[in-house]
Amino acid sequence: MEYRFNEISLPTVAINAQAGHSASQAQINGSIPLPNDRTANRLLAATGSIETTNVEVAENRIQLEGNIRVHCICSDDELFSFDSVAQFKHSFEHNGAKPNMKAVIHAELISFNTTLGDNAINLDAVADIQCRLEDNSKRQVLGQQDNMEQKCVSYEYCNMKPVGEQTVRLREEVIAQDAMRIVNSEGAAIIRDMQLMGDSIRVDGILSISILSQNADLDFSQTAQNIPFAVDIELESEVNEPTLTGRIDTLKISAREMGSEFGLVTVEAQLKISLFSQSNERGAIVVDAYDPKNPFECEKTPVQLLLCKGTAEQKAMFRETVNIDAGDVSRPIYASVRPIITGATKSDKGVIVDGISNITVMYRDENNRIKSSIDEMPFTIELLTPYENVELDAKVVCLNATVSGFTKSSIDVSYTLNLCATVFELMNTEVVTGANRVQEESTAPTGFVVCFADADESIYELAKRLNVTKKELLAGNPTLNENIKSGEWAVVLR
Repeated sequence: MEYRFNEISLPTVAINAQAGHSASQAQINGSIPLPNDRTANRLLAATGSIETTNVEVAENRIQLEGNIRVHCICSDDELFSFDSVAQFKHSFEHNGAKPNMKAVIHAELISFNTTLGDNAINLDAVADIQCRLEDNSKRQVLGQQDNMEQKCVSYEYCNMKPVGEQTVRLREEVIAQDAMRIVNSEGAAIIRDMQLMGDSIRVDGILSISILSQNADLDFSQTAQNIPFAVDIELESEVNEPTLTGRIDTLKISAREMGSEFGLVTVEAQLKISLFSQSNERGAIVVDAYDPKNPFECEKTPVQLLLCKGTAEQKAMFRETVNIDAGDVSRPIYASVRPIITGATKSDKGVIVDGISNITVMYRDENNRIKSSIDEMPFTIELLTPYENVELDAKVVCLNATVSGFTKSSIDVSYTLNLCATVFELMNTEVVTGANRVQEESTAPTGFVVCFADADESIYELAKRLNVTKKELLAGNPTLNENIKSGEWAVVLR
């Protein structure tokens, strides 16, 4: 008897359970030069973000390259800000890693310290690197066939097909009364809606911007606005499913003054928009099999299916108090928030995402000097999802951090966090990858046999224990069905 094996790629992802996940920390040190035409006597604020630019999987090892994007606000005779990039390389052990596997990296800056040096900013950062290995290689698995009894596990997943990607540039004018000079600008963008329009997709979104400006009296103020936008993204492939989802990355934001007489500031943004169509797919794999007439033993391989379940999004508003130990706040002038994700736990309704908000405030003291203070505040955001064993590929951005109140010894900051995540359900199972003929006779009882179902035993498992087909078992016991209960009895004549 020959058995048919099919070469397939298990949908979405199949991970060897022993080579699934790993974690590492990267120590990143460097020196960031000041702009050519600038010197600085104080570093008032600095924020950073991390991105990976290249990932290679070697035997039992992961090698990656990336950038730390740094944004600094400094002072010489006046306030100024600038952006810079520090490159880094990092490698770490990952048992079970093979070159044909794909590494999905999630990196966060868990520590970010900067100090002012000689014409440079000294950087000392620690990045938390979470790695998930995905093995999408094809496997020889037992196919579904009629000449044996088989136990199958079915699954459902969301197939996210890329349909378009484009880098767009936005240019808008916002009101900023008396703005003579722009000191700092930052922001983020989110997608609100998508609509299929023939050969393109109309994307509606919000660009949230924050601008620190100086007026003619050399005083400072912060302007925060939400700017609606709409862009058309050309389709790169056919969209067969009407359900769309997207991802947006804010690559660059800048602002320039138009003169205090106009009361306007020109904001320019560079956004990368990636769009996907979603379709629900189903499948099944054989996890066990037997043949009463031609006995064999199954060779099984443990796998962990990572089944995409689509995307989820949640906004949450916060108001936090930054304590100023010096107790010398005269007037706040600026607030900024850099959120990072530190973990996720299952809740009754979904997944609770934990993180830290790094809050920076700038203010004038009682002697009219500009000072700054940084504090860390924990946050939690709950994503609603019905799945039990869940993993997230998540990203959180801050929208419009503003000062909402102050005393001499504290500054209140209000802000909104927007959490976007691709949701995966983890499914641990086995797949039959081989079948070996055996010569031993069956150990199943013979004669007129009465058998009682064990707890959680299925019709398949009961028939296998009796070494009969499911059809034979059900034909001799017409009261039985697939919903067999513990203690129910069956009679067979062997």
